[in-house]
Amino acid sequence: MTTPPDNQHDLSHRPGFLLRKAHQVAVAIFSDEIGGLALTPPQHNVLSALTANPGSHQTEIGRIVGYDRATVGAVLGGLEARGLIERSDSKTDRRLKTLTITRKGKALLDASNKAMGEINQRILEPLAPHERPMFLALLARVAFPHSQAVKAADHPDRAFEPDSAAIRVKKAKNKRI
Repeated sequence: MTTPPDNQHDLSHRPGFLLRKAHQVAVAIFSDEIGGLALTPPQHNVLSALTANPGSHQTEIGRIVGYDRATVGAVLGGLEARGLIERSDSKTDRRLKTLTITRKGKALLDASNKAMGEINQRILEPLAPHERPMFLALLARVAFPHSQAVKAADHPDRAFEPDSAAIRVKKAKNKRI
């Protein structure tokens, strides 16, 4: 029988634990800096993605920010209820709603973006200035190659492409025939 390594139960050696702790720190700093604006990180991300990709629909925004359909739907619903975005019928696909950020939404995003420099500075504060670019590059290498794996693990039975959704509906109808 082998003896487990001494650090087997030491969470400080587990990337998932460390990433979660870093996320908690980032959210706390975001809330501290932006709290008065009543904006959450997911709402900020969706507004930012919508500003960078005007005229997108829910599936596209979800793909850009890495949220599943339910999450992005809930975020968009909250933003719409506050008058920060509007949904309108797509001119190219009647099944889709085109999303538009409103003036009120743009003003809120602009106000929150003013604080992002301070937020980023506080998050990266424990690192020396010369370490920060490398940290961000390494973090991106860990985060982005796994984006599709996360989606597949969360929803192995469905694809995230809008065309795939239409195909699934069509297949379901054909099975009933």
